[in-house]
Amino acid sequence: ERELYAVIKKIDWHYSYSDGHYEWDKEMKTIESFSLKSNEKFSKTIAENGNYTIEIYDRLGGHSSSSSFEVWWESYSNISPSDDLKSIEINFEDRLYQKGEKISAIIKSPILTGELFVTLESDNVKSYKRITIDKGVAKLEMPIKHDMKRGAYLHATAYRPSDSSSNLIPFRAMGYKFVKANRNEHKIDINLTTPKESKSKTTLKLEVKTDKKAKLLISVVDSAILQLAKQNKPKIFDYLNEQPDRELSYYDLYDQLMTYIAEGKLIDFGAGDIAGLTVFDDKHKAPDLGKRIKPFMKWSGVIESQNGETTANINIPEFNGRATIIVIAINEDNIGVVSKELVIKDDIMIKPSYPKYTLVGDDIEVPIRLFNTTKKDTNITLTAKISDNLNFDIEKKPITIPANSSKLIKTKLKAKEIGRGEIKISASFGNEIVTKSVELPIYSPYAISTKTFKGISNKSESFKVPKEYMGAKVYITISDNLIGSMRDDLKELIGYPYGCAEQTTSKISAMHYAKPFMKDDKLLGESKNFIRQGIKKLRNLQNYYGEFSYWEEDGYISPYASLYSAQTLLELKRDGVEVDKRVIEKSIKMLKSVTSANSDYLGKYSEFHRLYAGYILAENKSLDSSITNMLLEKKFYTKHFLSTLYMSAILKIEGREAEAEKIYKSIKNTLNSYQQKSYGNRSENFESNNRDMFLHFIIKSQYFKRDAKDLATIQKSLDSLYSTQEIAIALKAISIYLGKPKNSKIDLEMKINSESIKFTEAENIALESITSDTISLIPNSGAMSYNIELVKHLPKALKNELSPTKKLSIMREFINEQNQTINLSSLKQGEKIYSRVTIANIGKVNSVVVNQRIPACLTIVNNNIQSTIERFQDININQEYREIRDDRVLHFISLPKKTKLDNVTQSHHIIQNRGIIFTPLIVTTKGECKIPAIITEAMYDSQINDYAKETNHITVGSIPSNKTIESKAKKIVKSLYYREMQRNNPDEFIELFHYPISTYYRTQNATKEDIVKDKQEYFKKWTKRVYSNIRLSIVSADHSKKEVKVKIVFDYLLKNGEKELEGVSRHLLTLGEVGGKLLITKVELH
Repeated sequence: ERELYAVIKKIDWHYSYSDGHYEWDKEMKTIESFSLKSNEKFSKTIAENGNYTIEIYDRLGGHSSSSSFEVWWESYSNISPSDDLKSIEINFEDRLYQKGEKISAIIKSPILTGELFVTLESDNVKSYKRITIDKGVAKLEMPIKHDMKRGAYLHATAYRPSDSSSNLIPFRAMGYKFVKANRNEHKIDINLTTPKESKSKTTLKLEVKTDKKAKLLISVVDSAILQLAKQNKPKIFDYLNEQPDRELSYYDLYDQLMTYIAEGKLIDFGAGDIAGLTVFDDKHKAPDLGKRIKPFMKWSGVIESQNGETTANINIPEFNGRATIIVIAINEDNIGVVSKELVIKDDIMIKPSYPKYTLVGDDIEVPIRLFNTTKKDTNITLTAKISDNLNFDIEKKPITIPANSSKLIKTKLKAKEIGRGEIKISASFGNEIVTKSVELPIYSPYAISTKTFKGISNKSESFKVPKEYMGAKVYITISDNLIGSMRDDLKELIGYPYGCAEQTTSKISAMHYAKPFMKDDKLLGESKNFIRQGIKKLRNLQNYYGEFSYWEEDGYISPYASLYSAQTLLELKRDGVEVDKRVIEKSIKMLKSVTSANSDYLGKYSEFHRLYAGYILAENKSLDSSITNMLLEKKFYTKHFLSTLYMSAILKIEGREAEAEKIYKSIKNTLNSYQQKSYGNRSENFESNNRDMFLHFIIKSQYFKRDAKDLATIQKSLDSLYSTQEIAIALKAISIYLGKPKNSKIDLEMKINSESIKFTEAENIALESITSDTISLIPNSGAMSYNIELVKHLPKALKNELSPTKKLSIMREFINEQNQTINLSSLKQGEKIYSRVTIANIGKVNSVVVNQRIPACLTIVNNNIQSTIERFQDININQEYREIRDDRVLHFISLPKKTKLDNVTQSHHIIQNRGIIFTPLIVTTKGECKIPAIITEAMYDSQINDYAKETNHITVGSIPSNKTIESKAKKIVKSLYYREMQRNNPDEFIELFHYPISTYYRTQNATKEDIVKDKQEYFKKWTKRVYSNIRLSIVSADHSKKEVKVKIVFDYLLKNGEKELEGVSRHLLTLGEVGGKLLITKVELH
């Protein structure tokens, strides 16, 4: 990324009148300049209205670009040659004003000759003047005769004579400018007396004096917190000088009575809506088991200062470091603030290096650094008080720490039980004791497991709680939405049924079956009307034989569409919708003709269509048993899976149970298999995966087995329906499953934990623990949609591979910077490693969470804070949001559907999609740490889930001393080449070398100047440099000479806008220790 330079300039236009025309002069003034990286987003606050331009310079490449913009507010319009000429420019000295002073103002107006009316106003008009304006400029002095309070506005209005001609100049122009008030009389001066240093766990005495009676608020805060929050010294008095809103409004008809041309262009900068962040389930958060770091923030509360002098005592907690004392004083009319720095330092300071948390079973080393800040050697004795859920071994014999020095001791920590771990270390010396306390969260070493009960029903349901989930946390969602996200689209269905016979039929079917799920009574009324219109249209499409023409004009018969129309009209009739008797009779006659193939029709019907027609007749009790036997004997049902379903349903309707079951069981397709099917609309039967799945579900639920798991399967497809026919059949499927519900209002009772919970509206609740072995749902009326999740940390078997068949699966590996899998039983403290998580999905899966908990021996590298470019970038993954917490990273993603063209059918079928997420980690703590499984699940349906667990624990040891110089050398070499790729400042490379450099490529005894020149020329020649597949290796290391040779190999791609150059580089760098610092002494081509 190149370093660029930006300049923001304000443009002021000044105008004069010459020969009947305006002449405009432009003045440009720089208000801010700054540097930035290429492609970097930035924002700046512009304090004043006006015209601006921003100029971006690439000093190295010699290129620049600029863009203009305008800042304005409310009715203000900036004066420029292209803008509205109704604005007046008012100028006077920018300072603080008070009663008794005068405002000397210069007013410039687009009206060159006329009358000028000037007022000074706040809550009312305080004073005014009326003067004549000549050549567009007027000077005046406005006396301030009133108390300025928070300030006032100078308001100028210019009028030109109505008998003067101009198509450009308005009859009236206006302008405002704020006059700042001098409010120093409202300032409270505060004198704060406090010691510069203090010890922890003492009482800090503060003496505060104010020049006015006031109430005080005193705070003592860790300076590091203020720095992190970017909170500067408070300037609370500035609030009194903030510009207030204008309090007067002008109402007149002047603009409506006069006409003129004064058009301009204003640029509206809208920030737009900020995308909301994904809100994740509470179950993916870590429980609150204590905070390892407790911030030092103390507040006095409000203190009354009666005589201007106050003494306050602040208790300093267990803390060492810098703190900031802030005193705010306020009364009815005045305010003041003062701040001072305080150093809190004990004679002996205890600095343990605890991990941020632990997991049950962790056995780790905790180094403790002891500091002696006094000028004499000190003997101390350490003791520790710990909670029952921890073991903590600490050295108890006396320790001598030299003056102004420190000593490191090692302790052992083992986590035994989940909860809030507490450790209090005490150091005794002489008659003094100092302490260091910590709350250490101890989490489960197991990932969460979820047992889900999910579905929709209008009947009582009871669920058995598995033994392993007793005591689990319970998340309950009850909803009146029985059709998921599809309900939001129902209003789009309501409309006149247009198009062909299939479209018209689908429209009225969808409206009919959508009625129970609508909440809007108006929509219900409209749908009934449009259903009547659709029936009328189908009646007009019906021919002499009872078939339904595809189009009204040409009489073409689409066999499937004609049968589908007849089926829908018969269903409407059965449900009490008025359908012409003659239409029904002709439809039955046509269906019988098609089933028996007596040629009394126009369409070309296949064996599949004969079975479909027979199924429709059977549903309407109109199929003769002899025709059933004929269909069965000819085995038409064996040639298409839908035909098989229709034949089994016909037999079931006729009471031929055994035959029906036998044929139904011959069907190989399951409801889950439809999304992986590969076919197109080969038979012109409007086939689609979703439609066929819903048809299968209808027949299975209505005639064979009503299974809540099947309902859960089809619910997953409700947010991916495309055609009106799919929507119609989906609504029909759910309606039939629920027994054609009359409404979806909630009225149900839940029995859980020996209690009864009443639900009359949609609600989400959580229970801390399940104690009952069953959960019951009893709907009193209507239907319900429910989702009950039992969540508990449970052990999982080792498993770390992707499934070729699951909808969602996951695998995790740990790698080094060379993309090599590492041994988790021999990690070294200080190493940087990466978690490489592969996610696979079959079909589209929205709103997926990946919960990656990290062992306590590792620390997550938070690039959101450090703004570094990592070695690896995610592959084929678009993270919608990422939440980094102390113990875990939560990734929120949506996974796309991937398809492949089938050369036989010339249609696309779904295949597995894969993506990779990389997470950088630092190995920080020595010992043996448990590693939880990584889990993933679809947040809208936790039944879609998977986990990966590669091992039970990791082991971390020290970095061998003889390898320290090698790791440092590799880090320096890596830094050199990353700087070369990402930076553009040659001076940043000087610090890495020892001069003169004996060999620098082809240059001998290279100097600092040689390095700077080389980088300047390189950066100028190649403006974009990409190095990839970087491999570092140690060629040799001489520890006696403290010299290391490092080989680096990488692929490069160089660009300059005109040409590209790519290839592979191999360099050998020699590094040696000079003055205690490791530096590059030689760079060679290798």
